Amino acid sequence: MQAQEAQKAAVCSLQACITTAVQAGRAGTAGAAAEQMAACLGRSDAQGAAEAILMAQSAHTVGDMEALFQDAAAPQAWEQLLLQLRDHLEVNPALTASHQRLQTKLQQETCMGPRLALTPPVLDILKAIPATTCIISLHLSSEHSSVLYCAVLRGQQTSETGPAGKTKAAKQVIKETFQSITAAAEAKPDAVEPAMLAQVPLPRGALAAVAAQLKQYTAAREQHLLAVADQATTAASIVATEDTPAQQWQGVLDSLAALLGPAAPLLSAPPAAQDSKGGSQGCPVLLLLDAQLVDLPFEWLPQLKSASAVVRDFSLHVHHSRMTVASSGRQGVAIKQLSYIVDPCMEHAPPPPLTPPVSTPAKPGPKSTKPLPANTPAEKASRSLVQAFQQDVLPAIGKEWSGITGSASFMPTEAQYAQLLRRAVGVVYCGMGPVMQYVPAAVLAQADLRACEVAVLLDTGHTTKSDR
Repeated sequence: MQAQEAQKAAVCSLQACITTAVQAGRAGTAGAAAEQMAACLGRSDAQGAAEAILMAQSAHTVGDMEALFQDAAAPQAWEQLLLQLRDHLEVNPALTASHQRLQTKLQQETCMGPRLALTPPVLDILKAIPATTCIISLHLSSEHSSVLYCAVLRGQQTSETGPAGKTKAAKQVIKETFQSITAAAEAKPDAVEPAMLAQVPLPRGALAAVAAQLKQYTAAREQHLLAVADQATTAASIVATEDTPAQQWQGVLDSLAALLGPAAPLLSAPPAAQDSKGGSQGCPVLLLLDAQLVDLPFEWLPQLKSASAVVRDFSLHVHHSRMTVASSGRQGVAIKQLSYIVDPCMEHAPPPPLTPPVSTPAKPGPKSTKPLPANTPAEKASRSLVQAFQQDVLPAIGKEWSGITGSASFMPTEAQYAQLLRRAVGVVYCGMGPVMQYVPAAVLAQADLRACEVAVLLDTGHTTKSDR
């Protein structure tokens, strides 16, 4: 009895701490308190503990976002410049306009906080997610990075939840955002399964080991593709190079399952649901991963094979923000509206041909000035990233696209990046490193991306600069 009273008092204190921290904009404090609440509730209230982990993960995501834009959004540099300008205003009145522009920029940068709010409460968000959706959260403890929390629970929206208009709007969001899982979203389960929670200790360096395995697989896969592109490679060599990445891929999945340990069985997709036509299919899964886990292929685990769809996101609140935007009456993005940034610094150089090209006699007749498309695998492998994009993507689906491609004669400016982001409703990025390596953080931090519906980011490497 005393233990129950003590637990109740601790939960009330932690809940008050979370509420106060959220109101004060202290995401780190809110996340730490939420993790303590999950530990306090434990198995006595698995649903409450799982919801606490969702809150902790959302708070952790806010911290990641703030750290990402910290250098660009920090007002100290602008304040110092403003003070210097104020000293010269009496001498040079022409600087007044510059002072006003910088002051406006300072105000924009210091107003990033409200966009990273931890509202509404977790329970309210769960009530907007269909009860047929399985939510899986994998969250690394903010206090002990060697501890992995795994929370599995269901959405709580039913046909009786909330006003009819809100229920219809939420279903419409699911239809527009995830068309492949509409039937499962419309199904009515007989009962909502209880939440499950596991705490997994991670050996030191375990995440880095799995990431290294994944990197080795990627290198082996690239070697196999180069072997296929080389016309002189024998069939036996191609088969040999194909076996290596297949074995390494299975090794990655085995290591990932071992990493999860006792939490792996919890990831099993829910049993098949009955759709409106009486058919049976797996339920959709919403997979919420911390930033340190996003590079690992959790979708390929055998436990999730029966799911009708697996959708990733960073946290429950980020997912809710996407759903809110999708339900605001937007019509989506037409493919002709996309903008692009492709190898902006012209860093990708085509690999040298593995065998000398065989020259063929030219046919008599007038010479064509139009560049010939690359038809053979060897020709395609010898192109740069910009050439492949211009020859394959733009003629096929991007004739009306606008954007930035790398050039040997000039480098894109901050103004060009800012102008592209200002008008973009959809952005495709493809480059040698992450987008933050090329687009300055200050440009991204100040960009108003509310009109941007989709961003496809494809990179092939990381650098110390981009990771910062």
